[in-house]
Amino acid sequence: MAFETYDIHGQRSTKRYQSAAVNATANSLPAGSSLTLDQVLIDNSANTHKVYLKVYNHSGPTIGTTTPDCVLVCAASTTVAYTFSFGIAFSNFSFACVQEAGTSGTTSPTNSVQASILVH
Repeated sequence: MAFETYDIHGQRSTKRYQSAAVNATANSLPAGSSLTLDQVLIDNSANTHKVYLKVYNHSGPTIGTTTPDCVLVCAASTTVAYTFSFGIAFSNFSFACVQEAGTSGTTSPTNSVQASILVH
């Protein structure tokens, strides 16, 4: 699922990438897009199972094979925000959402999961 990009002015985070339906297909910024990750909001309120947002420093990861650089969990029927006070630098940025923890997970969430990602 494609994501939308919003410019943010006057704050540390200067862009917000948002996807209304994150699944096991990688969402990637163009190769070589350097950024610093400030915050991730995961809305899993539509599901009765946990989801795992896999974050990659890779322009075209193969979900289930490429080892994620960061995995963020969101419990069933909840929304969670992760804030990185010093930021995490990426030279390539991709993310996907699955039902299983670990590298090998490839099952998309049953219902829509929304992700909002703040970067600078």
